[in-house]
Amino acid sequence: TKSSGEDVGGAVGGSSSSSPAIPDAIVSDIRMPGKDGLEFLNIIRQDEQLVGIPVILLTAKGLTNDRIAGYNAGAD
Repeated sequence: TKSSGEDVGGAVGGSSSSSPAIPDAIVSDIRMPGKDGLEFLNIIRQDEQLVGIPVILLTAKGLTNDRIAGYNAGAD
C-alpha cells in the first residue's frame, strides 16, 4: 500500500489519474519474495482504503492449518 511503501498496483485498464484506483478484489500468492502473502494481507487490512476489499490467497500448500492461517489473517 502507499502508506507502507508497498506497491499494490497492477494493470488497471490502462487509464491514468491523479488518485490511485481502488481494486474490486485482490489476489495474492502466499509465497512471494520478501514478504509472504500473510504479511501482505496484514498490511492491506491495516489500510483504511483497502480494509474492505476481498482478498483471495493462492497457495500450493494443502494443509488445513495453512488455510486456517489465511482465514485468521483476514483472507476471504
